[in-house]
Amino acid sequence: MKVKPEGSPGLYVHVPFCRSRCTYCDFHVAALRPGVVTDYVSALILEIQHHADAGFSPETIFVGGGTPSALSVEDWTRLLKCLSDSFRSGLKEWTIEANPESIDEQKIEIALSLGVDR
Repeated sequence: MKVKPEGSPGLYVHVPFCRSRCTYCDFHVAALRPGVVTDYVSALILEIQHHADAGFSPETIFVGGGTPSALSVEDWTRLLKCLSDSFRSGLKEWTIEANPESIDEQKIEIALSLGVDR
C-alpha cells in the first residue's frame, strides 16, 4: 500500500549571501562577491528547472538565507522569474526574506509582478 502525504511539498531556496555577517547569525552564509553570487544563482536556476521538468510542484515557496534581498537586481530578477515560470501555477504562498538595507522599490515591484505575496 502506498501512502500519499496530505498536500504538496513546500520549496525552500537558500541564498547564502549577506553584505556582512550579523553577530547573532548561526546560518551558513558568505560575503557578497558578484561573480560567485551570479554563478550560484545560475546553478540554482538549473536545479529549479530540473525539478520543474521532473514534475515537482510545490504549494509554497520560501526564499531565505542569508539575505536574498542583497542580490543584485539582475540576479534577483533571474531567480524570481525562474521560480515564477517553473512553479507559479498551483502556488498558494510565496515568501521572500528581505532586509530593509538591501530591499528597494524596484526589487519589491519585480517580486510582486512575478507572484511573490509575502
